[in-house]
Amino acid sequence: MRGGDLSGIIGVSFQKMGYRHDNLSVGKVGMGGKKSDNDIYNYSGYFDGAYRINDNWELGAGARFSHEKAKTRMIILEKGKGESNYNNNAVFNAFIPRASIAWLPNEQNRIWFGVGRGFKPGGFNKEGVDKLALTSYKSEIATEMELGWKWHSVNDNHMAEITLYQIDSKDVQGYVGVIGYQALSNMGDSRSRGIEYLWKSKLTPNHSISLGGMFNQSEFTSGEHKNKRPAYTPSYSSLISWEGLYGKEQKWSSRIAVRFNGPFYFNEQNNLEQGHYTVVDASISWHPTKQYELSIYAKNIGDALYRTYAFGNKAQLGNPREIGVQGSINF
Repeated sequence: MRGGDLSGIIGVSFQKMGYRHDNLSVGKVGMGGKKSDNDIYNYSGYFDGAYRINDNWELGAGARFSHEKAKTRMIILEKGKGESNYNNNAVFNAFIPRASIAWLPNEQNRIWFGVGRGFKPGGFNKEGVDKLALTSYKSEIATEMELGWKWHSVNDNHMAEITLYQIDSKDVQGYVGVIGYQALSNMGDSRSRGIEYLWKSKLTPNHSISLGGMFNQSEFTSGEHKNKRPAYTPSYSSLISWEGLYGKEQKWSSRIAVRFNGPFYFNEQNNLEQGHYTVVDASISWHPTKQYELSIYAKNIGDALYRTYAFGNKAQLGNPREIGVQGSINF
């Protein structure tokens, strides 16, 4: 954009979603509802724009208004009553603004600051286990501030980007209750602070390297889990990759990637933890034409053992070492 330029977008949307659940274990009291149906209607309008004041300054602003209505209908087997029919509905409205300002001292640098809100609508649980599922959970509202810097070299062979952020979330949604009977609910407020970074360099015309990752500090600031760390929020992660092209016509390519994952918890009680682990992937590909590709790949070369989900003394393991051949044809 040049000084004085104005760009923007405006739109409206409508969406209807339906969930139908029939419990095959009917006839057993306490095994959940015989039927649990949900309908969600969403109406929204939005605009977003940017104005280039001059060659060095740019303003951005936008907003979204969302109106959502959720309905639930349940048939539950109750002791001494047999089948009981229940229904409920709830409405969720949200106004989600954002604003930003950017300084461009030259063509290679961009520094910006932005603030905005995010919205995850409330609703009802998709599977009604008991009458408690007739109570809706609240919308989750997040307010984010970020400060960032982006740079690229004159010849575009090198680029870097760093972003500092803080996210304050109100009425965080999460699963609560006994395993097997969990339901979505609001768990309190949380705060997340961190830094994200990315660096890419073309070392030679045919070889490039990149490094990206993040550091994060996150905790609940209210509710039952105050001062605890939210589940599935690693304290750090990083990815280093190298890509190469070979041959006079560059019909061969290779890639090696090393991913470092920091420790995280599987629950909000913070008593079930996955430690840090490292995964290495590699591949070499042959491209005889633009339409054909044949690759030999290896995933998790070191056969790192890690969990992706866990509760109690049970867990789901991540993918083990995998070596294979893959081909593709584009028409």
